[in-house]
Amino acid sequence: MVTCNYLLLSLLVGTIAVFAPASLANQFDPFAASEANTNSSTLEFLAEAREVPSGEAFHVLMKMTHPPGWHSYFVNPGYVGTSLKPNWDLPPGFQAERVGWPIPHIGTTAGKKTYE
Repeated sequence: MVTCNYLLLSLLVGTIAVFAPASLANQFDPFAASEANTNSSTLEFLAEAREVPSGEAFHVLMKMTHPPGWHSYFVNPGYVGTSLKPNWDLPPGFQAERVGWPIPHIGTTAGKKTYE
């Protein structure tokens, strides 16, 4: 009788151990839009002109705003970090020639100099 109770208890605990994490995982989606909060970085594109004649060049400012404690790295980040590398999906006839970077702020990460 004790062996039967032990076996049933083991099966119950094993079943809970297998299915409970899967059930909890289905309740949380880290990439769901509903999970987004105000602590996300924002990205705005600001064009210097509303209309541009065909073939004319124009500038677009990419303004990135981070929540407190977050930052982006400069095009040459130093020893630590990775810089932003845009992958443009432009309309037909448009091309991006270069990304201009503002003067970086010098920071330190893990004891190494970084450019943010």
